[in-house]
Amino acid sequence: MIKNLSKSAGISLALVMAFFAQALLPVSAAYADNHAPAGNNGTVKINDEVFEDDPGNGNEPQLTTCEVIVRWHGFDEGERKSTVTFTSQAPTKKYQLKSPIGPQNATFTAPARENGNTQSNQKAYTLSFTGPAEARGYHVKIEVTTDGTQGKDTKYKVFWLPKSCGNDAQVITAPEPTFSPATCTDKATYTIPKSSEFTYNVTIGSDTTMNVDAGTYEIKVPAKVTISAFFHNVLWEDDGSPWVYMFDVPKCEGDQPGSGGVVTPPTPASPVVTSGTGSTVSELPTTGPGEMGALIALLAAVATYGAAYFAQPKRLYE
Repeated sequence: MIKNLSKSAGISLALVMAFFAQALLPVSAAYADNHAPAGNNGTVKINDEVFEDDPGNGNEPQLTTCEVIVRWHGFDEGERKSTVTFTSQAPTKKYQLKSPIGPQNATFTAPARENGNTQSNQKAYTLSFTGPAEARGYHVKIEVTTDGTQGKDTKYKVFWLPKSCGNDAQVITAPEPTFSPATCTDKATYTIPKSSEFTYNVTIGSDTTMNVDAGTYEIKVPAKVTISAFFHNVLWEDDGSPWVYMFDVPKCEGDQPGSGGVVTPPTPASPVVTSGTGSTVSELPTTGPGEMGALIALLAAVATYGAAYFAQPKRLYE
């Protein structure tokens, strides 16, 4: 009986040990292979010095130069597809960043990973700005997206660059488009200015045309036109941009439709009297009593009296 119990206990212990060995096998493998451990691998740091001059994975929130060193640490071994995007961060206005604009390709091949501090890659970017800086310089946000992290592929950092990275005295103004409503017609025009710094998108109704060339364009009214300026592909929100113009259809003379103008009533013509021969008379004849009228009336009375007198029978006097 004791022998049987011993045998059963030995079997049970062997089963328990086998269970834990199976459960711990992935963990042991992960610890044994630091090249691709489980979890959210990789981190990104910002510095103004290369790794060789400033080892470690520290992060610098206030840089002293316009050159930004982006460092990748602890990413899995192999080719890693990565992009880097810089944007202005408030209080720096988003259009003040002139270069680089948009996502920058930063694909790299990571070496064998020893631990989380292993340097996987580093790349330098020189930033430039326009317009006045803040007291601390220019505020920037960096967004780095790298595959193979087994977690969040996108990492963010916010930092400051010195005033020397921009031109404090430079003031950028977006050239303004113009709108010209035409009088007594259903056609109006808008004009896109020529600029080497700005591009313009035009929205009419729900249709948007991007990067419209400089020039004058005709539009049928009524219509709503929205023109947006972009400074190096970044939406410009100063100087009235985006500009919105409503082309209405007021009435013109004769109730004809039009895109502008003022209704002007016709001027009444001066009266004109013409004689039987077709000549023009500039003054109407006098119809009231006057000296000539009185003389004619007197002569008529005398004539009437004379006719009556001589018509009576004459008497003979003896």
